Amino acid sequence: MKILLKHFFFQLSLVILLLNLSMCKNKDVLSFKVNKIGDIEKPERVFLVESFNKTLVDPSAVEILNFLPKKFSKIGDVDYTNEIQRALDKNRNIIFPNFPILINDNGLSISSNSTLYFRDKSLLKLKSSNKGSYSILKINNVDNVKIFNPKIEGDRYRRYDTSSKIGEWGMGISLRSSTNITIYNPEVSNCWGDGIYFGMGSIDKPNFNIKILNALLWNNRRNGISIITGKEIFIDQPQIESTYGTNPQAAIDIEPNKPIDLLQQINISNPYTKNNAGYGILIALNSMLDYNKHHININILEHKDVNSKYGLRVAGVISKPKLERLEGSINFVRSNFYSEYENGEPFLFNPNYGLLPVITLEKVNIENKTDKIKDYLNSKIVEDLKMNNIFIID
Repeated sequence: MKILLKHFFFQLSLVILLLNLSMCKNKDVLSFKVNKIGDIEKPERVFLVESFNKTLVDPSAVEILNFLPKKFSKIGDVDYTNEIQRALDKNRNIIFPNFPILINDNGLSISSNSTLYFRDKSLLKLKSSNKGSYSILKINNVDNVKIFNPKIEGDRYRRYDTSSKIGEWGMGISLRSSTNITIYNPEVSNCWGDGIYFGMGSIDKPNFNIKILNALLWNNRRNGISIITGKEIFIDQPQIESTYGTNPQAAIDIEPNKPIDLLQQINISNPYTKNNAGYGILIALNSMLDYNKHHININILEHKDVNSKYGLRVAGVISKPKLERLEGSINFVRSNFYSEYENGEPFLFNPNYGLLPVITLEKVNIENKTDKIKDYLNSKIVEDLKMNNIFIID
């Protein structure tokens, strides 16, 4: 069943760019249900990626093997954090070995002007931790970094105290106040918090010109991707599945922490979200509101969600006297929602949208095996959404 939503003039140059990067075809593999307990197998990739190719590596790149001790372990059972950090500090082009490496919750810090290459069987595996907050790969306050095919595994099932629920900020990759960063084909799973986190660093500036291409993120506890602040953020073909454990349990959560956070030119193309306990995509902007004007721009093209509780949620805001309405736009183009569960719903809109910018959805397709879909054609709901700057045409 299809719902045609109001047409709008989307920036032509952005559409051309996004469409050029969306040549791969999707395929559905229905498997995990969000109430499953225990480790979850790596999903089959929906979008194809290239494997490690030595011919594309910078000739000056240094093997991390040269920094490991003699008779090093190849099974990821010995902590080599210090050795790897020393290699990263002394060299700007690094090749990771073709086996798993154990690191501790101090994580690894990346320097400016670095390029990292991960082989097909490379893996950064987090040692058991009880910290509520950590970052395995830290890209903080740096510029000009490229990372190829990083694979990261958190400690979700290796906590020292498996009954403890302390914290929700264990990140696979953290990007804070960094500029000109590109990460190709990252795989992040089993983190205590988020797979990838965009936040503010110690120098109070947003991330700028960040590209995440072909990410595969699964079984992370809080979110697949959290975008707190950024300008010119481009995420293409992220595949995010089985996010569950602590709220909001979203594949992608766009949610600033405070009014100084920026959300400008946030462009996400071809996100594939599946079996997330909360949301495929969540946008929550309440913390950005204050008594000054702020401009945001979020564009999401060809989102496909399969069997998440809600495919999409744009949260309402708490209205207070004299708060300034957010300027800008939130645009969705060609979204597709599919659910085979009775409690699965394509999208959730709450009251109190008066302080948000206009939210425009174009050409949404909904397939649902229950009768709940009829609710989304109810004329009263359509009129209520119009009053809140969300325009739906049946």
